[in-house]
Amino acid sequence: MKKHNIKNILLIASLFFCITNALGQANIYFQEDFEKNGSSIPDGWSQEYATPEMRQDWVVQTGGPTPPRSSENAPNNAYSGDYNALFFKRTNQGSYQTYLITPEIDFEFAQKPLLSFAYSQFQSRLSTSTPADNFEFSLCYRLNDSENPNWRVIKTFNGYTEKLNPWRTDSIYLPDTIKGARQVQFGFLGKSKTLGYGTCVDAIKIEETAIIQKYIDNVYASQPNQNIVPTGSTDNPILRLRMPVQGNDGELKLESISVISLQQTESVVPANGVKLYATTDESFNTTNLLCTASIVNG
Repeated sequence: MKKHNIKNILLIASLFFCITNALGQANIYFQEDFEKNGSSIPDGWSQEYATPEMRQDWVVQTGGPTPPRSSENAPNNAYSGDYNALFFKRTNQGSYQTYLITPEIDFEFAQKPLLSFAYSQFQSRLSTSTPADNFEFSLCYRLNDSENPNWRVIKTFNGYTEKLNPWRTDSIYLPDTIKGARQVQFGFLGKSKTLGYGTCVDAIKIEETAIIQKYIDNVYASQPNQNIVPTGSTDNPILRLRMPVQGNDGELKLESISVISLQQTESVVPANGVKLYATTDESFNTTNLLCTASIVNG
């Protein structure tokens, strides 16, 4: 940090800047393995009934339902860990359809996001002489910050799995319409059937696959504290600089920052009273002090 041409703004005792990786840790936008809450739906997730008059919830458990005259579930285990999501409702009285919905996900800087997950759908039959059938589900998305926030189908999955290979995995490049959107949700639409052992979903991950050199194309300045700063107080965050990092390859180095003051005297802030802190989130803290500086006229 250069010490020339750096002055305090108002009665600044400390300024700080925040550098955030717009693509998130390890370029992963979202990840869910259903392990954190035990047998409960994960925090931030929700459910929505596509058939409000016919309601059936998704649940979190180990594997699928237990077939008649069997001691094992179908499937008997989660794809990874101990838990997975399950939609199961057998009926010949219409169709129960329910969305299992992710939290909102930010794709403001997305280039080529890939969604991958595992699923299981066991078949059943009424007798050895009748055809077998299985459940099906659709992977959908909606843009909550758009003029058309309705659900859109990405793909419908009607294939079945068997005991020897109880889980399938699939990977899908997400549509271009989500690029730049900041409030995207995905819904797994479970659909009931007369036959079958439900739909299981596990190990959901959305990650960036494009190689993008890291860069910053904008710096956002704000005043986080609007209160009057008492004379003699320290560590008052008055100026905040946010620098969202785009891209996922290479590194960026901060070499200098120059801040111009509105005050007319140096006496308000003591020598080395300007402190520069860095954080990786939007909450100010004094853990990572980069350097100190004094106000210099001219």
